Amino acid sequence: MKRIIYLFLAVICLIVSGCGVNSTSYQNSNNNTNVMIQDSQFRYVKKVKGECNQMYVFGAGLLDKGTLTNNAIQDMYDKANLKDGQAIINITTTVSKKIYFPLIATKRFATAYGMVIEFTDKNAAGRHHSTRRYAATDDDATDNDSKSYEQWEKKQRNSNERVSAEYNNVRADAPRRSTDSRRESAAAQRGGTDESADEEESGAESAAATAAVAAAAPAKEMTYPTTDKYTFTVADGRKVVFAPGNLQYNAGEKEWRFAGNQYAALGTKNSQTGMMDLYCWGTGDRPTTFTKFATDFSDFEEWGRNPIANGGKNQWRTLTSNEWYYLLNKRDEAKARFTLATVNGVAGLLILPDNLKLPMKNRYIAGKGGTKASDNKYSAAQWKKMEEKGCVFLPVTGWSDNGKINKAESVGYYWSASSGSALSFSKDYIYPRSTTPTNRGCAVRLVREAR
Repeated sequence: MKRIIYLFLAVICLIVSGCGVNSTSYQNSNNNTNVMIQDSQFRYVKKVKGECNQMYVFGAGLLDKGTLTNNAIQDMYDKANLKDGQAIINITTTVSKKIYFPLIATKRFATAYGMVIEFTDKNAAGRHHSTRRYAATDDDATDNDSKSYEQWEKKQRNSNERVSAEYNNVRADAPRRSTDSRRESAAAQRGGTDESADEEESGAESAAATAAVAAAAPAKEMTYPTTDKYTFTVADGRKVVFAPGNLQYNAGEKEWRFAGNQYAALGTKNSQTGMMDLYCWGTGDRPTTFTKFATDFSDFEEWGRNPIANGGKNQWRTLTSNEWYYLLNKRDEAKARFTLATVNGVAGLLILPDNLKLPMKNRYIAGKGGTKASDNKYSAAQWKKMEEKGCVFLPVTGWSDNGKINKAESVGYYWSASSGSALSFSKDYIYPRSTTPTNRGCAVRLVREAR
């Protein structure tokens, strides 16, 4: 009888535990990765603290130790309420536990500590967030400053027009490869080795293979509706339109293009001599470069500056860390407009445009705590209808570590224009501001300004 009473009390404690089933993730514990700043460049603002706790019954709980710590860090960021030009440094975490009933119920407490700083040197703030060779250095620190943004956009537009003109002149003189040779190249890519992940659910491997084959197909004209009818708010008064697929690079032809489908990702088919869609941070001018050292990627070169074969004459760019965060947390009905999903057998992140009426006709569960990609499943035919309404899908991509591909079928990493910051997600968590080493190979989904 006592055992039953203990078990009942343990279950009650589990229900009222501090973190519920929120499975967001925060990668890397130090937001100041690979950045050197001096005391004269910033001032200390305040200390911040985040907490999360979870009850474990017979050793089992809804959150593992790593996720518990990640949630504490996220709680710290939420409480910090960072302003433009501020950042959190010197992040430390602790995990402790308290035993309520021996061998039955244990509670873990995760706590995150950090220091909020505010940059007093604009150039230092720019270097902390992103250093651009062809753009203003303090864009991300002044994310809501329309004047700074307009200056950056003007420089970007002038640079793109110049590069596009040079590119078109070269292309006019060079014979294009035939369709047959393109197909042979794609077939050769598909003939490479394929590593399967250990932890994937049934059918994931074949779905990823299908996505990789689609991703390796020759470039084609865009079918995704990139009109300004479907927009996404990424800052106060700033709307964008997403590209029709992940950015790819053909190393053999030195040509950029968008993937033929939104759910297409190369995964283990990435090749530094063939087709690629995973790049180290800011490598718009050297996409095939991989090293073990994050310091080799301290400067940002915008991928969108390059001529994109099926990208039209649009001025494409990469979202900043603040913009990813605003898109998923601050725009109108933000929490209801994104979720984890599975499209044509491929897991990923589904994002709805500003002007799509909710709820959708297709079954849709918003990305609240505990939502998994398996909760929202769509066939290719169902996705086509959703795509026609402006929906965006970011497939899992894995990441590359000095060229080696990891977890291609279960994790997605998408770069921001802010140094060492990426949007990350898996089949059961989403985090818009993962601190990520700049020498990690991540995917890129570009946007353009809504007109």
